[in-house]
Amino acid sequence: KMPNELNAFLEAKALYEEKKFPLAKERFFQLYQSKPDSAFADASLYWAARSEEQLPNGNPATLYTTLYSSYPSSPFAPEAYFYAFPLTDYLQGGKTAIKHLQKLPTLFPDHPFTLKALYLVALDHTRDRKSTEGRMVTRKDLTQAIDLFQEVEIRFQKLKAYDPVAAASWEFLKNKAVLERAKA
Repeated sequence: KMPNELNAFLEAKALYEEKKFPLAKERFFQLYQSKPDSAFADASLYWAARSEEQLPNGNPATLYTTLYSSYPSSPFAPEAYFYAFPLTDYLQGGKTAIKHLQKLPTLFPDHPFTLKALYLVALDHTRDRKSTEGRMVTRKDLTQAIDLFQEVEIRFQKLKAYDPVAAASWEFLKNKAVLERAKA
């Protein structure tokens, strides 16, 4: 039983590596659907979403949402939670996207993606938000922004102590938080 699932997963992964994204997505999704309780289900959903990202007009949000809600303890869940909204939604301050992002540090407190979430929420607090009619929706909150940028620094130090190799790839974000805190 396991070898068949493993073979199916490896075949789908080979399609992904060959940049045959539509077929890879289809195979990963089929593997997930046929065996949602298998050891490969969460990874299959993750790679189906990654394949979907590579497609023109791809929209992996539903796959990512299914992944983190169905498999919350999966090692892929924090990343899936983060990518359930496009980065542009976070950067443009979409209310639903920002509220979603604010929950990530509570749901996955020790994951490096928490640094990204805190940084983007802090960045959102540095801006006034106006409606399409030009009315003020929310005012910037620099105190909250400074606190969140500082939280990025604190959590980075914890990550660095726990996993120095992983921390090296997140250091740029920590340095951006330091600069943004100084600007705010």
